[in-house]
Amino acid sequence: GSGIDFRMTTSTVRDNNAGQNGGGIASLSNESSGHISRSAIYGNEATENGGGLFIYNSTAVSNSTISGNTARNGGGVATDFNVSASLTNVTVTNNINDGIYTDHNNGVLTLSNTIIADQHYRNFVERMAGFKVKIDMMSRFRSPAEQKETLEKLRKGDVDILIGTHRIFQDDVKFHNLGLVIIDEEQRFGVKQKERLK
Repeated sequence: GSGIDFRMTTSTVRDNNAGQNGGGIASLSNESSGHISRSAIYGNEATENGGGLFIYNSTAVSNSTISGNTARNGGGVATDFNVSASLTNVTVTNNINDGIYTDHNNGVLTLSNTIIADQHYRNFVERMAGFKVKIDMMSRFRSPAEQKETLEKLRKGDVDILIGTHRIFQDDVKFHNLGLVIIDEEQRFGVKQKERLK
């Protein structure tokens, strides 16, 4: 509802159907915010966006599982244009038609270790090869020239998903329209670093 904040803790949302968006949960008002924690969202279906969860406001999801959901875009999670959403310690798996879908937003996956960031980058590139998803990486494994090129593409909106380490928290990293933040091992990052992404 308009202006209503919601919290969902230790809950299960399963086997629901929606005509359009958010088979399990549709967080629709842009005047409210939500927080979902320690919950399971599975077996839900939507004809358009976000089989498990459709986000159209500022929503944080933590320590939860989103699995086995179906939608045309974002079987697990879909966010609409110009929306701020964060997923922390969330497992998004076995969803049909993309685990996570963001409409015209940049997404960022932040990892504390350069080697793991590189592994995730290679996996994302391989798994998204058949889709029109532009993936890039920021870490010390990239040369200054490569990092400069990535920064320019990121500013212009030519990067859909950025995978990186602490490097993404530096002042020269400017997102075109950051809509989704996934932080792995959140405790390894400082409060000021995370606040910079808001």
